[in-house]
Amino acid sequence: MFEFAKCFRNEGISPQHLQEFTMVEGYAAYWNYEASMKLMRDMILYVLQETFDTTCISIQGQEIDFSQEWDVVSFRDLILKDTGIDIDLYPDVNELFNETKRRNIHLEHDEIESLGRGNFIDLLYKKMCRPQIVNPTFLIQHPIDLSPLARANDDNLDITDRFQLVVNGAEIINAYSELVDPIEQRKRLETQALLKNRGDLEAMEMDEDYLLAMEYGMPPISGWGFGIERLLMVLTDCETIKDCVLFPLTGKLKP
Repeated sequence: MFEFAKCFRNEGISPQHLQEFTMVEGYAAYWNYEASMKLMRDMILYVLQETFDTTCISIQGQEIDFSQEWDVVSFRDLILKDTGIDIDLYPDVNELFNETKRRNIHLEHDEIESLGRGNFIDLLYKKMCRPQIVNPTFLIQHPIDLSPLARANDDNLDITDRFQLVVNGAEIINAYSELVDPIEQRKRLETQALLKNRGDLEAMEMDEDYLLAMEYGMPPISGWGFGIERLLMVLTDCETIKDCVLFPLTGKLKP
């Protein structure tokens, strides 16, 4: 199952963000995130071949062949490589914050001390790691604090079965094996709601309708989504996502 939709998210405006954007989302029952990874790679290669008649495109003057093997890196390993910080050693967000300050890593956020551990790690990644990624890279094994809707990994309950595709410093696909246990999902959403009440605006709210639907029963499922404008921005090597809006209204309508 898949759908195209116009979405609105008040995440601010930047060269990579639009408050209103076009998204494609899909779900497949009895799939896991690894099956979605394969589908997304096949889809990108198909789009490139059909659109440009090649799988090799230029990004920032560098020729990148998307048909080559894509890198796969864990959240922990990526942050460790770029910052020297092993996030697994800091289960407390205050200790992690102090470690970043000790290493003279300055993160910009209006209320940084209100962030929960997951969103603090995400801020660290976006500042220190994501801008360095140019070649198509699957980022996997996100901390569970950062992924309240994703299924926990069977071998390590502190991480999730999730991936993001990052190209040229932009996240263009987000996907995971969905959490379908209503008891575990309620516990995670309660934790998120507490963080939100304490000032973490990035935390999620309680969603009783979603929990009720899950209590009726959901099969194992994998979901994925991406913004069309973000994908176009990367594949066309545009500096700003505004240039990739389909059919923008640029003038006043005449009566």
